[in-house]
Amino acid sequence: MLEPTPAMVAFYEQRTNEHIARVQRCLAVMASVTDFADELTDRAQVHDASKFGPEERIPYIWLTSSSSSKSSAFAPNRILSMTLYVVPSLSRKLA
Repeated sequence: MLEPTPAMVAFYEQRTNEHIARVQRCLAVMASVTDFADELTDRAQVHDASKFGPEERIPYIWLTSSSSSKSSAFAPNRILSMTLYVVPSLSRKLA
């Protein structure tokens, strides 16, 4: 099974952390103007934390890589590799 390259991992971590920071900033703004500050603050603290867990990390690295480089991302071996990671991970999560 193909493992993601160090460059793919670095891109994933940077992009995901930037996304999480954006969501946290948005939730902080929302929390400052609503009656749901505690709930929104709690949600911001854990937003997408599961993407760094063992079930989701590798699949999301491949998914993030595929969205950043359309030309080679969907080669058959990459699709197979993503499927071998994603399907069992999601099955365990949804069970």
